[in-house]
Amino acid sequence: MNFIELQFDDFTLESFDRFWYEVDRLDDKNVVLLLDPEAATVTAESIDRIKKSKVPAGVRLSSFNKMKEWEEVAQRIPTEKEYELFIAEEARQIFRSLNAQKPEGVNVLAERITRF
Repeated sequence: MNFIELQFDDFTLESFDRFWYEVDRLDDKNVVLLLDPEAATVTAESIDRIKKSKVPAGVRLSSFNKMKEWEEVAQRIPTEKEYELFIAEEARQIFRSLNAQKPEGVNVLAERITRF
């Protein structure tokens, strides 16, 4: 798959605007949002609705500071289950913020957290 890679220090309004700008440029604007907690990366993968398969396009947005923050939290939280709950809440906030800025014409089919 070909992905546009965006690197930012933090997940901000500016980084989300750039993310959606690049997603809006994709041929197929039906996407699945994936959050990778190990890399603090949000990915929008284009989905071909007719073939129901992934097409070779997408956008990845990474946050260096968020990755460091999550690594530090992982060291402090005593159980994996508590860390997963923490990441789930972080993901909800990130997806909520992203969707608040989603342009018309882009269809988010699903939001998922990739497994650790």
